[in-house]
Amino acid sequence: MLDIYNFVNSKTLFRTMVHEERFRKHMPVMVHVNYHPDKWSRMQAIWRRYIDGDLHALDSFPLGVGVT
Repeated sequence: MLDIYNFVNSKTLFRTMVHEERFRKHMPVMVHVNYHPDKWSRMQAIWRRYIDGDLHALDSFPLGVGVT
């Protein structure tokens, strides 16, 4: 059983982790971009966030359903 916040799919990342302060410094082991149709732009943003260290790289994407 893998931890869903270390081995993350894009739905969990963009609906939960991006918006919660407790994940601000968290570094996932792996991100599988499988949920969103605009995969290329999200993969580039994920790279900028976790490899290049740009804390605002994921801010331009819309909030997930149910997130306020």
